[in-house]
Amino acid sequence: EPDACFPLLWSLSPNLIQNAPQMMQWYYNVSYNTTHDYFVLPPSGHLYSYPGEMSADDQQRYVTATERDCELMSTSASVHWEWFGTWSRAISNFMPQYAV
Repeated sequence: EPDACFPLLWSLSPNLIQNAPQMMQWYYNVSYNTTHDYFVLPPSGHLYSYPGEMSADDQQRYVTATERDCELMSTSASVHWEWFGTWSRAISNFMPQYAV
């Protein structure tokens, strides 16, 4: 019974699309059955990385890749990680690139 399942948010690597498509399909098939499963990109989007540490050009490529991954996975969210001392730089320089 679908109502017996509480909502779950899954952090899935977009690399599953190419490297393990059957596994990705399994997660999505289960979500169709429960109607309570949702997906987000892993820390920090396209790859497990610290985008606040990247150059401006690398950040732009990273944003483009992350946005493409969101489209492929039908999501609009990502978990985000940064090193303790780089959060302010990421908030002021990196994250606004998603609002463009």
